[in-house]
Amino acid sequence: MSKMTKDIDLRDRVRDQLESEGSVDASAITVSVKDGYVTLSGRVGSFDERAAAERVAGDVEGVKGVDSEITVQLPPPKIFT
Repeated sequence: MSKMTKDIDLRDRVRDQLESEGSVDASAITVSVKDGYVTLSGRVGSFDERAAAERVAGDVEGVKGVDSEITVQLPPPKIFT
């Protein structure tokens, strides 16, 4: 299996795990892989969600490391009048 094929397989497995993780909106996260190193990018709604995505990706067999470029976009504060 070539390196590129291994990276594609690893990317697909990371995506599958993110999609099955209930606390992560996987549709908002892009996964790329190079030489076994995963880069996550996108925007999520909380720091807990970002941490969960990083943990899930890092737990996939074959992942050598995770670089998270995920940004957290918190909802605007509620203003009470």
